[in-house]
Amino acid sequence: MHALVTAQDISRIVFTDTGWHAVVTLPPGRNTSAAAVIAKQTQLEANLDLPGKLRLGVGEQANQFIVRMQTNDPLAETIAWPGPAITSVEHALPIGPIFVAGQPGFAFLDGGVGGRIRPMRILVIGGTWFLGKCIAEGALARGWSVTTFNRGRSGRDVDGVETVHGDRTDRSDLQRLAQHGPWDVVVDTSSSDFAPRDVLLAATELREAARRWVHISTVSVYEGWPHQALTDTSALLDCPADADESYGYTGQDGSPTVYGFQKAGGERAVTEAFGDAAVFLRPGVILGPGEYVGRLPWWLTRAKRGGRILAPAPAERRIQPVDVRDVATFALDQAAADTSGGYNVTHPEGITFGDFIRECLEATGGAGKPEWVEPDVLTEHGVAQWTEMPLWRTHAGVWAVDSSRAVAAGLHCRPIAETIRDTWTWLAADGRPVDHPRWAEHGIAPEKEAKILASLS
Repeated sequence: MHALVTAQDISRIVFTDTGWHAVVTLPPGRNTSAAAVIAKQTQLEANLDLPGKLRLGVGEQANQFIVRMQTNDPLAETIAWPGPAITSVEHALPIGPIFVAGQPGFAFLDGGVGGRIRPMRILVIGGTWFLGKCIAEGALARGWSVTTFNRGRSGRDVDGVETVHGDRTDRSDLQRLAQHGPWDVVVDTSSSDFAPRDVLLAATELREAARRWVHISTVSVYEGWPHQALTDTSALLDCPADADESYGYTGQDGSPTVYGFQKAGGERAVTEAFGDAAVFLRPGVILGPGEYVGRLPWWLTRAKRGGRILAPAPAERRIQPVDVRDVATFALDQAAADTSGGYNVTHPEGITFGDFIRECLEATGGAGKPEWVEPDVLTEHGVAQWTEMPLWRTHAGVWAVDSSRAVAAGLHCRPIAETIRDTWTWLAADGRPVDHPRWAEHGIAPEKEAKILASLS
């Protein structure tokens, strides 16, 4: 059932022998009186697919209204509750989703006389930088109760979260963490550097403390990436759930990768522990403010420097990077949903490489001009794909990852031009990512670039 307001706006729940009613206080502003809401009751009933069945009444104050429910009312059976039917108040019952500032969330009815609406409880493994930080901040913005678990070494804990420091590979630390639960969902943003057996350990130890698990994975788990076009149902690499860090191999052309095998094993580990209560998000390249890999920051600083810019032809090649904030929003949406399985999280529209570089020049005010060079020429000069020329890779499937299932589930991607502008604003304001070895891997040396450009004259 779609509630009309945030959990904090439900001022009290009154229980009786035959049911309960919620007194809802609307925020001040236009069209937030109880009378205005009740006047739109027909529209609300249509939105909820409950024609003629919604029970609303005027509260004690102008901006309060009452929602009534009886345990023996047929309406209780009509509503598709995502949890048990309301026949008692002995346990916490999910009554979401709710919407906070237009964003979907979830609320729960705590048991007992004088029960209350409580916000969703979420555990973020990681939570101090880039995607994990965005998820923690986004959850707080939705009014959720947030716990983060990390080693306390990279980044700063977000204000407002409950912080637990520890090692996810240490069973005793995980057992100590579980005592801070239970949670409605775990969002794991930090499994990239851990073997499947480490993921399995965490998922197993936290299974009794969490209802769901949202796992940040990667398109590298697919057998066909980056050679083939992919959907969410494409075959995955095979890796055991209890594999150690040595499992897998990297092919001569750079695919598949040990990283892909390890992440596929991590998905299998979570599935063993959580089954259908697990969701896997498989992004390709994530860009945006706070990026630690250095792909977009390199292109922006190169654009700012100006001059002749070595660029990989064709300019019309379309790429699919996705904004970190959009990935975070979708992860939280899935945390609040009742879905399962894998979702490719790539930009459904993308941007051409030509427009990408043009937007970088516009954002930075650089006076550069791209020199489009054919892939075979770049290869002859020893330009490394993906690193020396960030985002450039010639394999047919690298930017052919279908995200239609995620879009149908609510993934919304802002224009990549907005990501470029916002990242430059962050960099220009002395934005500093966490230290990461991958940063130094990206970007061609100015001397090498100049030598190649000179050879083209």
